[in-house]
Amino acid sequence: MPRNTTLIIRNGNSDTLHYSSEVLASGELAAAVDSGIVKVGNGNAPWSGLPSIGVPSNPIAITGASGVLNMVSIAQADYNNIANPDPHTLYFIV
Repeated sequence: MPRNTTLIIRNGNSDTLHYSSEVLASGELAAAVDSGIVKVGNGNAPWSGLPSIGVPSNPIAITGASGVLNMVSIAQADYNNIANPDPHTLYFIV
């Protein structure tokens, strides 16, 4: 199949993107080519302040398993205040 158009989004390695203070425009995509993490800009925050678009997870062949869609670093007290923790979020208590 012939390739008519190539779309390239902002990209770099994880460290370069993480330590950049450049703000991603609202709706602008950026990808860390070494980790596969993709984020969408909000017009206010740099890469390090944005959530990723999901976490690679493949539970298809495992009976009763579900995928991880989010990872969060959170203090114990804040976690304790969550009425209904999301079953698809992996919480790291720090």
